Amino acid sequence: MKFLFELFSHKEIRLSFSVTLLTFLASIVFTASCSSDKAKNSERKIPDKIKGMSLPVWQRETYSSERYSSALDRLRTIGVNFVAIVPTLYQESLTESRIYEDQVMTPSFSSVQRAVQLAKEKGFHIMLKPHIDLKEPIYRGMIKPSDINLWKRDYIGFIKKYAELAERYNIEIFCVGTELETISSEYPEVFDEVIDVVRSVFSGKLIYAANWTEYKKIKFWNKLDFIGIDAYFHVASSKEPKEDELKVKWENILEELRSFSKERGKEIVFTEIGYMSTDGSCSVPWNYLIEEEPDQDEQALCYKVVLEYVFPKIKGLFWWEWEFYSDPSTNGYTPAGKIAEQIIFQFWKE
Repeated sequence: MKFLFELFSHKEIRLSFSVTLLTFLASIVFTASCSSDKAKNSERKIPDKIKGMSLPVWQRETYSSERYSSALDRLRTIGVNFVAIVPTLYQESLTESRIYEDQVMTPSFSSVQRAVQLAKEKGFHIMLKPHIDLKEPIYRGMIKPSDINLWKRDYIGFIKKYAELAERYNIEIFCVGTELETISSEYPEVFDEVIDVVRSVFSGKLIYAANWTEYKKIKFWNKLDFIGIDAYFHVASSKEPKEDELKVKWENILEELRSFSKERGKEIVFTEIGYMSTDGSCSVPWNYLIEEEPDQDEQALCYKVVLEYVFPKIKGLFWWEWEFYSDPSTNGYTPAGKIAEQIIFQFWKE
């Protein structure tokens, strides 16, 4: 004991011991930090192929319902590995500069949080994809605020809030915007700022969901991790399309997409793609107001061609949409309970 006391009475020895101890403690902290970062990155690992389904709602608390939980269970059985959670915010008109949370149709923030948490618990990867819409059935790509700076302030406020939620739950992909075609074309600096703000709070992958008529005009793909396209391409000219016709149409589209992807060095994800179970849906897949006879066979054919011929050539896709917030419509986009659901199972599960 006396020896140790005399030993530590020397200033040089005390200093050497202190440095050694601090170095040791610092190495522990660094190792723990690296392990934490590795764990977070591991949690955020994106699968080789994104087998996605969109789960939008237009009610306040539906994401907290048993319907949502049951939908996730069913999606797992057909091979879906990624879900898009889609809360929608609103503005009153195309030229309005204020964005707001509707107290009936915008899902509550707590329900979105619950939706994310439950999807994670059930083993899904997630894309969080906030939308801006009008109450009227008008294409959001025509939104052109009279005061773009006021609009940008509101938009960034909402987007940052969701991006912080995405970071908290290690969400894999965050979508910074969807089909805001006029703004992305005429005010690209708005999205430059939006992306910078999101990057400051979110460490996962970023994407923008460009409309199929918009993606070539986007100037900020270099700031994102993927090229996102809402792929409602015109793929048929008749109400009774044949498989060969669809494949020829898709080959022309894919040729352009391959070139575009190579030029920008980014993989392509179809952030939305879908077909109503209705006559003529292949011709105008973007037209959700189409009024024709129900036709599950046409919808299933479109699904089959996309999954067999298109899906292998891109990073992945998100089908629009799985209708769980109400009973599945007979002629809507949902594949639930239709032949198209069996097609998904055949390609993604079997």
